[in-house]
This record gives sequence, structure tokens and C-alpha cells, in this order.
Amino acid sequence: MSTSPDAIAVCLLYGDHTAFAARLLQSLSDLLAADGNRIVEIRCGLNAATTPTRDLVHAWALRASLPVQLLQADNVGKYPMMRHLLRLPAAAPHSINVKAIWFDDDAYVQATPGWWEAWADACQQADVVGKIYHWYVQPGQREWYRTQPWYRAELPATLHNRRDVVKFVQGSFWTAGLQYLLELNWPIPELYHNGGDSLLGLRVLHAGGKLGAFSRGVRVNCSLDGREDRSQRRGLDTRPLGYGYPTQPIIVPDHAFDTQHTLITGVTHAERQQCFTN
Repeated sequence: MSTSPDAIAVCLLYGDHTAFAARLLQSLSDLLAADGNRIVEIRCGLNAATTPTRDLVHAWALRASLPVQLLQADNVGKYPMMRHLLRLPAAAPHSINVKAIWFDDDAYVQATPGWWEAWADACQQADVVGKIYHWYVQPGQREWYRTQPWYRAELPATLHNRRDVVKFVQGSFWTAGLQYLLELNWPIPELYHNGGDSLLGLRVLHAGGKLGAFSRGVRVNCSLDGREDRSQRRGLDTRPLGYGYPTQPIIVPDHAFDTQHTLITGVTHAERQQCFTN
């Protein structure tokens, strides 16, 4: 049996897709109620969220039993918002080895008994855990990788059908140590919207780290009827970072965007019970 680390759940909700947001919030509620829960804080990024989505999230946060930080902005892209969320000041005490559990709004978890113990076991074995995928390196990307200070040229490329591939953890749900991510400067400022998960896989490999498989109850890229890898792309659609390099220049997205930050402290279970007895 593993000693479970603390966790901060970090999620990204987009636009007027309230049904996706509701499913994710129910998943978070189930995880909070599950035996062995380790979540001490929740951070939600609201990218161009409409009023119904904002109202849903706010009402859910008011009922939560732990601090919830809401960060609202225009559609600034997945990774600029992620960068801000991971660097928010902590709203609750946590251990030095606290994990960040990331959710896109088309991912969710079915929390069966023993889920948290299985999660902790997976976290002990690797630096980043989730569903393992492979992706073909796109034209120009390997050339851009070689310009990066973290790139280790002595590591051989992985080939599949004679093509260059990257092993990575699928990006709509994953877990990694918060301090580990910050040491990697993750996500890097150049990342905008697409292709960050495969780049994280490569970054971890070149830092001497390890990716681990964890899929218990995990559903990624899910359509509303629960079909995995069937969620249609919504909102932004961009080339992955490094595509077409050096002909296509690397443009760093704006990170000085306006945000509206809200901290909802929630009430503890004991406080809620006290309200009912008074």
C-alpha cells in the first residue's frame, strides 16, 4: 500500500459547453467523496466561458468542501491558461510532493473503490502518469526540438513504421508533481493550444524522467455520450508547436492577458453538519 500524496485538481472549461462542465464537476464530486480522497484544492480555468457555464461552476464551488480558485479569461489558449493555473498561490496547505491532476472538460474519472490507492501506486512509479499514447513527430518539429537547451541529441528517436514517434501521456487527463512541472518550466511559454502533451512526453524523457500508465476509470477525449476519443474539437485549432520549423517561425503567445480571479473557500464537512444542527 502506498502513502498517498496530496493533490490539486486543475481543470479547464471552455465556452458554452455546459454539459461537458457538468459531467466533469460530477466526476470531481465523486473523487472528493471516494475513500482515500487526497484533493486539497481545486483550480478551474474558464476560457471564454459563457454565463451558464460560469454560473454552474460557481454554484458547484460554493457547495464544495475545500478551496476552489476560478480563473476567468477570454479564449487565451489551453497552455497559457494552464501556465497561470499551475502558478497560482496555494489556497490550502499541502505537502511538498503535492500532485497536480489535470482535466480537460472532455475527460472524467469513474471513481471505483480503491481508485485513490491505485492512483498513488502509479504516482510512485513515474513522474507523469495517465493513458499512454504515441504520436508521429510532425514536419519541422524535430528540427525545432534540437534548438532547445533541454534536448539531448544522444538519445535516439523512437521509430514506428520507419517514422519518428513520441511516447506521451494523453493530454486531457494526467498527473504530475507540481514542483516537478515547475522545474521543467511547464508548460513552456511558447506553447499555445495544440501538441503540448506529446511535447511534455519528450521533455520528460530528455530530463531523465519516466512516464507511467494509469487508466483506472479514466475516460479521455469523450463525447457527451461517453465514447472515448470521440470528442469533437471545439474552439481553437492550431498546428502543434514546431510544425514547419524553421520556415514557420515560433511565436510566443501573450501571457499578459486579463483575468478575473475568484477564490471560494468552501465549507468543511463539519461546518456543514453544524449548519444543519443549529
